[in-house]
Amino acid sequence: MAFFDHNIPNKKMEDLKLSAIGEAYDVWELVKMPPVRSGNLIIHEMHVEGLAFNAANANLWHCNIEIRKKGVDIHFRNGDGHFSWVVPFYRLSMFQSEHLTIHSNGFFVRLKNGYTLKSNFFQLLISKKNEALNRHKP
Repeated sequence: MAFFDHNIPNKKMEDLKLSAIGEAYDVWELVKMPPVRSGNLIIHEMHVEGLAFNAANANLWHCNIEIRKKGVDIHFRNGDGHFSWVVPFYRLSMFQSEHLTIHSNGFFVRLKNGYTLKSNFFQLLISKKNEALNRHKP
């Protein structure tokens, strides 16, 4: 699990992402599968590394989730801020109640109800996670 601030130039960021969550899918793989990017999601509450937010704040935070071969890359945006949270599949947990919550290593992102419109994306995310975890069983 890694957290990146895209506002600060960091040349090693992409190498660290590759080692943690693998490469992005190439064009030919994307043609044969459903979309691997969630589109815009609204965050209800989050606590990731140094960022904390809840719905009582005036600022609105958005995120996009990209499925990679070994994990997910979650991009956060708020005004001028752009951050990325990289989570390998083996550390990813998702819970659905009133809101969908993504957890890893004590940090979390709770999404507003708009995720129900993207249920196909989250089903793909769960199946990719299961495939990745089953591949590495002894």
